[in-house]
Amino acid sequence: MRGVGKLLGAEKLKKAQEKQNLKAVFAQEGNEFIAVPYHETTVDDFPLAVFPPEVRRFVEETADSIPCPRDFAALAVLGVTGGLLGNKRMIEAKPGFRQYAQGWFAIVGAPGSGKTEPLAKAMKPVFDMQTKLWETYQLEKEKYDIDFATWKADKRGHTEPEEPKMKFAYVSDATIEALFANMEVNPNLIAYWDELSGWLKSMNQYKGGAGGDKAHFLSIWSFNPVNIIRMARHNYIPDPHLAIVGGIQPDVLMGLRNEMSEADGFIHRVLFGFPAAMKRRRSDVNFSKAAEAGWKNVCEKLNGLQGHPDGTPIILTLTKMAKTLYNAWQDEHFAEINAPNFPERLEGPWAKLEIYMLRLALTVQMLRVVSGLANDGEIDEESILAAADLVDYFKSHAKKVYEHLSETAEDKQVRQVVKWLQMQEGQSATPRDMQMYRVAGIKTANEARQLNDAIVKRGHAQYSLNDQGKPCITLVAGLLPP
Repeated sequence: MRGVGKLLGAEKLKKAQEKQNLKAVFAQEGNEFIAVPYHETTVDDFPLAVFPPEVRRFVEETADSIPCPRDFAALAVLGVTGGLLGNKRMIEAKPGFRQYAQGWFAIVGAPGSGKTEPLAKAMKPVFDMQTKLWETYQLEKEKYDIDFATWKADKRGHTEPEEPKMKFAYVSDATIEALFANMEVNPNLIAYWDELSGWLKSMNQYKGGAGGDKAHFLSIWSFNPVNIIRMARHNYIPDPHLAIVGGIQPDVLMGLRNEMSEADGFIHRVLFGFPAAMKRRRSDVNFSKAAEAGWKNVCEKLNGLQGHPDGTPIILTLTKMAKTLYNAWQDEHFAEINAPNFPERLEGPWAKLEIYMLRLALTVQMLRVVSGLANDGEIDEESILAAADLVDYFKSHAKKVYEHLSETAEDKQVRQVVKWLQMQEGQSATPRDMQMYRVAGIKTANEARQLNDAIVKRGHAQYSLNDQGKPCITLVAGLLPP
């Protein structure tokens, strides 16, 4: 390809169509072509200013050393923080309306985008906690085995020793039954999946999709008691708390529409980070020991927090100014939802974001508390403003996710072809080029022509001749003066 030639006149276009069997109806004489430059939904950058300095440094160095979008590390931080806080703190916006910091976070990125390493780095302090729990359990188990053998040899006057239970800081790749069993003895649990699709596909897998695992997760998100009675086990979790964080590929996300059905509101409970893909490049940035130690220190302080002696959480109310700001945010949020042109598909996630506003405010407040920047008794205005920034961020990414979820097969192919054309010289290509490079899965020349027709009809491109006189399509952006 040598760039774009002159646009075809009506007569030349007609002959080219006859030769190539092209159907550029909007480019024919008598039909006005309306250019509609293609653009993907833009998303906000993650508002790193909401984090204390040592957390911000961890996110920046983690992402910049890989390199990958900073969103990946930032969402992992939010998920881990909520999990470590567990049921030790609650925020109360008004009497009776309370929330934990629990969140479900999905990092959306293509294979090779670098989403795995930030997750692992954010989880590293939790992995270390799990190692210590395992070592403690091993010692307790050794003592139990000795005590049990002694008791079994002579039961007279002795009480049977209680077998120790293994405690967990996190779980990954666990069956639903094992997860619920662990939640009975581990009130502050993080579910970590490198690929969240495994978690989503595991729901009801043993029951042919007819079980109630998804319903139990819906209850957990709302902190409602979970009472599971099955043949082999009975689990009762009066105050469930489960933070979830993991990655998912864009194409896999689109393929999980059934598992993430909007009908039951399951998907609305997930906060997505779907940043624009970064071009591959090397990085000269190092992930410093200081950044690693700073994040570990934050995690250990979060884990060391205690609730009331009776096991109930400490309640944080809003300061007077924070309450004023929160009320103003609510008014603005509801005005957005009640607007006549508000998309119906966003009503569900926006309803859950009202709740996440409080959860995120508590998350930020406690990060600031353990960093020595805030009071542990009340939620202040800085945390409310930070939560509002985070909600705005998640709104912009939700719009992108739900737009992708509503894609048809043709929409997806158009998006892939346009993205490929944007990287070509002159933003132009022939059907043969697309077939040769298997763009958007195109295998035949006829498939390429049909897809070209669709792109032209949408106004994203026009038919033209390249410098070799061959018919091609050129993105409208490539036809406009720079």
